[in-house]
Amino acid sequence: QAEDGIRDRSPSRGLGDVYKRQIISDIGRSDWVPGVESIKIEGNKRIFKMAGMGRLVEEIIECNHEKMELSYSAIETMAPIQHHLAKIKLTSNEQNTIFSWTTEIDPPDFADAII
Repeated sequence: QAEDGIRDRSPSRGLGDVYKRQIISDIGRSDWVPGVESIKIEGNKRIFKMAGMGRLVEEIIECNHEKMELSYSAIETMAPIQHHLAKIKLTSNEQNTIFSWTTEIDPPDFADAII
């Protein structure tokens, strides 16, 4: 399975196992996000160096371990955005872990470039 970008031969892992593998609980982990060259944590800020995009700064709004949710906002980008809010949430059904990633962006023209 490749639920968290790590391929192995084990059967589908449960929700807690995916979370424990720090897919969203470790806000400094970015190996599963394409284009990230480096990441640095400063307080509640994540500072990325992105291939083709340069510097990107996100403010971590909430990292809720109990709800298995991460909310953040891009506060410094190359694109002139007015608003950005993203939420990653892990849920499960009987057989799989479901990774949901939602984003609000204004203006919407930049939605494809900034997730």
